[in-house]
Amino acid sequence: QGGALAGIAVRTYLLETTRAVTQGEGERGFHVFHELLAGGRAQALKAASASTPTGGFSMTPAMPNTPRTVQRRFLDEALAREEAEDGGTAGGADVGTAGDEAPDMIDLLGFNLLVELRLDPMPPTRFLTAAAQSVPTERDDANRFQVLLCALEAADIHATDARELFRATAACLHLGAIGFVLHEERRGGSEGTTHVPDDGVSKQALEASADLLGVDAAALLRALTCKQVKAGNEWIEKSNPPHVCLELCEALAKAVYAKVFAWLQVQLSAALAARSPDMRAAGIDGVDKLTQLAPLSIGLLDIFGFEIFELNSLEQLCINFANEKLQGLF
Repeated sequence: QGGALAGIAVRTYLLETTRAVTQGEGERGFHVFHELLAGGRAQALKAASASTPTGGFSMTPAMPNTPRTVQRRFLDEALAREEAEDGGTAGGADVGTAGDEAPDMIDLLGFNLLVELRLDPMPPTRFLTAAAQSVPTERDDANRFQVLLCALEAADIHATDARELFRATAACLHLGAIGFVLHEERRGGSEGTTHVPDDGVSKQALEASADLLGVDAAALLRALTCKQVKAGNEWIEKSNPPHVCLELCEALAKAVYAKVFAWLQVQLSAALAARSPDMRAAGIDGVDKLTQLAPLSIGLLDIFGFEIFELNSLEQLCINFANEKLQGLF
């Protein structure tokens, strides 16, 4: 109406999940991994000191404008004006700036981030190497974590859901710290079995991964190290070699990251969707029916160009092919 923005629908064309488990030379991992670590360290620093810590938490980012945050701001300001007119003092002096600045979101987490995510100390993960963590960047990861918390709050994502979101994301890192060794058993012609080495690091990573994903550690280990093969009418269980177990850790981390990403995309689309009285009366979510109610739309495609690495996988070939097709379409 009158050219106003009615709503937004977010779609995922292609998520390069390979970046969740590997980085090229001079590249960082997905931003959220670095932000979780920086946010956790800033939280620990703030808890250890009464003074305002450095690292991005001296300034609080502004809360994004979404239909829900605008509505909350309107209600807060209306209540503050009513209280002021009735002679109350609560909120009356801050009517002009109510909602413009978000609270210090790190204080609202309600739990110790590094302890909850088992990231203190940081596990020696293959999926976010020390080289990737030390790549120079102008991004202030601690401040960006604050922005992330504000965005989740603006999208009306409950604190419990945000906590599980961070736990699943951290599990991807721990999966990359699990190692495997083959115990050869030549007696009776056995091919041997694959186990987690007794080095402490791999066992802790396995337990942390299982805890964060909400599964049993023994069941997770069995899923990674064993496979079932059908011989005639019988199923025979065989042990996966260590290199296959490592590949399964990568596949699981990529699948978890993709599921988390897809869930978050649905939440954002729901928070930003157009919501009119007609939609509420029809019981329409507002995400899938957006084009029917708002036929005039603008499509924005965020896409990387053709990339060639020193070692190119089949997945990279598919990514490049999809990128070229999308670029031609748009």
